[in-house]
Amino acid sequence: MKNLIENRISEAAKFTGSFIHTLQDFCSNLHCLENPEGSDIFVLDRLIKPHGHDKYMTPSMILAKEYPFFLNIRKYRPFLLGTTQPEAIFHLYSRLVSKITRIRFYLIPLVEGVYRNKKKQIQKNQSFIILEGAKLVADVLYTIFSLTFNRFKKNQVDVLKKIHLEEISPIEKPYILSYPYRFTPIVNNFCLDMDRRFVPLQLKFPDGTVKTFRHGFGTGCHIEYDLVYDIPKNVFKNFQGSVGLHPILGKNGKIKVEISLNNKVFYHNEFGERKLADIFDVPILCGGKLKLTVRDRTGCWGSPDNNVVWAEPILIKNVV
Repeated sequence: MKNLIENRISEAAKFTGSFIHTLQDFCSNLHCLENPEGSDIFVLDRLIKPHGHDKYMTPSMILAKEYPFFLNIRKYRPFLLGTTQPEAIFHLYSRLVSKITRIRFYLIPLVEGVYRNKKKQIQKNQSFIILEGAKLVADVLYTIFSLTFNRFKKNQVDVLKKIHLEEISPIEKPYILSYPYRFTPIVNNFCLDMDRRFVPLQLKFPDGTVKTFRHGFGTGCHIEYDLVYDIPKNVFKNFQGSVGLHPILGKNGKIKVEISLNNKVFYHNEFGERKLADIFDVPILCGGKLKLTVRDRTGCWGSPDNNVVWAEPILIKNVV
């Protein structure tokens, strides 16, 4: 950005090109298998046996190549990642994780298409992979120029004022919790009943009011879990929402909840039969590691009664 402002176009292009290359690598056929939330580039070699006579034509060899694709991005409207650099970096991480997660689902169909020489299948899956990477690059370039020239569309700025936490990728999360969540420990915008059916997010407050929420997430518990988010300094002023046990699915549960920032506890409460839910409002302007901790208090670490609801957890932007 500094090079653009000072009209050093060549230097700006070099840096931007390197940065875009890195992003495209993350979204490429092979490298998207790696972190964040990934494995290694050889994981499919251990799961898929090569077809045909060439036993060395492994999935990793296939994914090391790029195949014919069709790309049309004209109708895509880039997403503004932020009105400051720290905010843009914060949203870029979640955007990147989201893209990589989606791309991974298209890798096995691409490999199978190559093994079976199905040209349409190859092009369809390769085109989707390229498109997702192109969209991310468009978001980054659009944000860079918006920040450089301080030009922002009001509707895009308004979207950034309140961020629902379920839209943000944590830097630390559980990968298994108590039944019925188990290997899907965090369910966005719903809870799960014992048959793993979606149930609306609900909380019953001390005054007897039962509220249903559109946004948030449901979880189980085990002994305890942490959800950690890396919050940039001076971007968000408050973290607000409600938390507790689902009034039907969690009525026999018992948990302790803490919300801390940089290991300093700003909110703590215990929930059970006598108190099922509460409202929280935590100052987070200084930034750092925002940690949401839930601990079991039933004494049964696999209890399905610890059906936890985080309702409307929102990051409120610090608007100057």
